[in-house]
Amino acid sequence: MEEDNKLQTFTLQMQLPAPNLEVAKRVADEAQRLIDIYGYYNFLNLVEFMKQNPSMVQMGSSLINKSMEEMKFKSLQRGDSVFTLERDRRSMYPIFDRAKVVKVGESKPRANENGDGFSNLIEIVLQDSIGTVTVYLPSDGNEGIYNNVYYTLIGSNIVNEVSLQRSQALGIINNVGKYENIIKECDNILAMFENKEPTNGSQFNEEFASFRKDVVSVLQSQQQAINLMMDSLGLNKPKENPDGK
Repeated sequence: MEEDNKLQTFTLQMQLPAPNLEVAKRVADEAQRLIDIYGYYNFLNLVEFMKQNPSMVQMGSSLINKSMEEMKFKSLQRGDSVFTLERDRRSMYPIFDRAKVVKVGESKPRANENGDGFSNLIEIVLQDSIGTVTVYLPSDGNEGIYNNVYYTLIGSNIVNEVSLQRSQALGIINNVGKYENIIKECDNILAMFENKEPTNGSQFNEEFASFRKDVVSVLQSQQQAINLMMDSLGLNKPKENPDGK
C-alpha cells in the first residue's frame, strides 16, 4: 500500500490550442507551477470548481480585465501611487521613489520627448520625496519615461528593472580581472602615442619606439635639407630696410 502512494513522474504529449508556441508553453508552465505549489489533488479540485461554477469564473475574469484597464495613466486619480526609478548622474546607482498623484490633466496628442512624432500623452502632477513635478506619460500605458526618469504603475516592473541593473553590476564585479587587463592594454597603446613609458616592455613596444625614432630622424633630415635649399636661394637672408639703413 505504501508503494502505491508514492508519486511517479510521467512524460506526456498533448495538443494545446494557443495563438503561438510561447503562449502554449506559458499555459503549461503555469499549470505545472500551481501543481508544484498546491499539489495535484488541490489543482484537480480547482479545475472541477471552475467547471461547476462558470458564472463565478466569468465574474472573476471581468474583475481581472477591469483591474488591468484601471492600471493605466489615464485612469489615475488624486492620491494614487506611481513608482519611479532613475539613475544617479554621478554614481549611476538606482534611485527608487513612490510618488502620489496631485492632479491629472488633459490627455491629448503631444510631441514625443525624443522628437519622434506625436503620441497621446496625459499631463500628471506628482508629489515625490523631493517636491512636485509635472510629467507627460502615455495615456493608455502603465509605464513610461520622462526626463530620464522611469514611471510605472506596476511594482513588478521596478523589480525587473532593478534586477537587471543588479545583474549587470554583478557581472562587472565578477569580471574585474578582465577589465583590469583591458585597462592595462589600453594604457600601453596610449603610452606609445604620448611618448610615455609603457606598463610593460613587450617587443612590440620596443619596435614601435624604434620606428618612432626613425621617423623623427627622417623629419629632422628633411628640415635640414629644406634649410640648405633656402640658404642657397637666399630666402633665409634678413630683409633689408627700404631706406638701405
